[in-house]
Amino acid sequence: MKNTSINKAPTQAKSDDFTKEWSNKRECTFSHFKQWCREAEYLVLSNYEDLDAFKGEEILEPISIEKLFENDFEPPRVGSAYKKYCRLESQYYLFDLDHPDYLGNYWNLIGLLWGALQTHQDPYFHKWNYRMKCNIQEAKASGEDYSIYERMIHLNDVAEIEPIEEFEARLLLIKMKAGVVYRLIEGKDKPDIEDYLTPMEHIKWLKTNHVPLNPPSITTKTEDSLTILEKGWNEIKLLPRPSQRRLGLKQLQKELKMNPKELSSLIYELQVEKSSKNQKLNNFNAVMSGEFNQKTLVDNFIMSGTVSMLAGDGGSGKTSLLYQTAESVTTGKPLFGRLTTKKRKCLLIQGDESHVNAQTKWKRMNLQPDPAQWELCWKWTASQLPDLRQWIDNNGFGLVQMDSFGVLFGGNEAMNDAEIGLYMYELNSIAADTGAAIVVNHHLKKRTHKNTKEAAKWKPSLGDFFGSSYIVNGIRDAWGLWKKGEHLDGSPIYGLKYLKDNSGLIENGFVMNLLGSEESYRYSLFGDEGGVKELDVRNTIRSQLHSGLKSKAGEWLPFTTLKTFTPKADDRSIKRELANLFTHAAATGIERRPIESGHVGRPKYEYRFAICGVCD
Repeated sequence: MKNTSINKAPTQAKSDDFTKEWSNKRECTFSHFKQWCREAEYLVLSNYEDLDAFKGEEILEPISIEKLFENDFEPPRVGSAYKKYCRLESQYYLFDLDHPDYLGNYWNLIGLLWGALQTHQDPYFHKWNYRMKCNIQEAKASGEDYSIYERMIHLNDVAEIEPIEEFEARLLLIKMKAGVVYRLIEGKDKPDIEDYLTPMEHIKWLKTNHVPLNPPSITTKTEDSLTILEKGWNEIKLLPRPSQRRLGLKQLQKELKMNPKELSSLIYELQVEKSSKNQKLNNFNAVMSGEFNQKTLVDNFIMSGTVSMLAGDGGSGKTSLLYQTAESVTTGKPLFGRLTTKKRKCLLIQGDESHVNAQTKWKRMNLQPDPAQWELCWKWTASQLPDLRQWIDNNGFGLVQMDSFGVLFGGNEAMNDAEIGLYMYELNSIAADTGAAIVVNHHLKKRTHKNTKEAAKWKPSLGDFFGSSYIVNGIRDAWGLWKKGEHLDGSPIYGLKYLKDNSGLIENGFVMNLLGSEESYRYSLFGDEGGVKELDVRNTIRSQLHSGLKSKAGEWLPFTTLKTFTPKADDRSIKRELANLFTHAAATGIERRPIESGHVGRPKYEYRFAICGVCD
């Protein structure tokens, strides 16, 4: 392409105007880097090798008088790309070259595009040489060395514009961060300039060689990804709003190029890996010497510092039982008029019922909690789990009720196991760290029975809990609530079965018989076996054993002696209640040790009420 333009250096006045204009513009940020590269690339490629398009006011050809009056004379105009070039030039000189995004992502790309723009706009180096001469004059005036500027002046040089195919290939390689490739020449320690592949050769090499020259190891890749995961997750946990945390998870998911299930699974594994319990409780003595202060909140029903789940059929009254429990806990009155309850502050997170429905139910129940001890939350998402820990610590909640898991956590069959595992792990961590009891309502699977007789015999199991097995695996205690039949007066009779007994509240499989009231939506213990009589008998046996051991404090007592404290009880009942007293030793003060009998088989034990300072 012929170019008849004569480049002239810009006047000092125009240089001053440009400087003044640039000083009034704000400093470019990360988004400007990206936008600048996009616009510069389009401008270069759309006018590649067209030097006239970049012709400016300062480099127009001088016009003679004769030519001015010629019939076909057209006044010279600036090139079509010149104004856009000027804008990109002014922005370039305002870049913060120490910005981490420039240094980390854009310096190479910006350097290539800026060089291409300069080559097209100032192919004869007039502007460049003018700047170097100005630098020489300033250096001379200040007494500094100016030889470096003299060496940078181009005399009689014309900038070489490489073929567009090579430029596009170079552009692509920089975006790919492909580095450089050279041929290995035997006998050479270092490659010469001609040994390096041209951009087109590099692209061809990449197409025909699928394995990178120096591929990063699996270790390097995983370490880099783990760094991103840990840093991102730690930042997300500190975000103040749930919506921000959810958006943060989405961004982290995109950055790691993972689907939600993969990300949830990794975060769950990261939480387990970082758990301080593995360091603090890594041996037998550490566990046995720990003071965990786990106490019963509601006798035979709820344990502090534990995640419990109450699952029932739709319409079985799970929510009403939740309200009735909150009434007992906030007032300290026995649940069902029988189960001893400690007075604690309670938080209800309600997702199944609106405040309007709750008010209607509370009126029908004539619910009378202590309002000062009961706080309510009507809108909640799983993103607020970090907030829950803070609420408990700040307000001293002893009981947190969540209704229900499916609504609050999305715990249905469509929810992936990794998400459920993460939520259950976090709930257990919160309960253990704060000492609060967390009770979560859930649903049993819908079922069909062949006949009425089969329905009457049915009892729930852990396999009947709705949704993923991760739900059941993640809880410590589980109860199943179902309708067993009807009383003679037509009132519904319900069973409340203890299905998972990690806390040892009662033996696994124990069923409380509850009489429901359709008039008040309340429950009361009903019947003898598994009801009032059975619980009273157990409490009596346990109380007699505890009193007897206290009366002989510090003495180790064999089973034959212990039987005399409760003569009407059978051996099995006595052993069961002794085991309960020992399990809750932090509250009862009961110790146990095996007796050396010399016989093979089940060990026998003796018990004592411990006194501080007494030892063998």
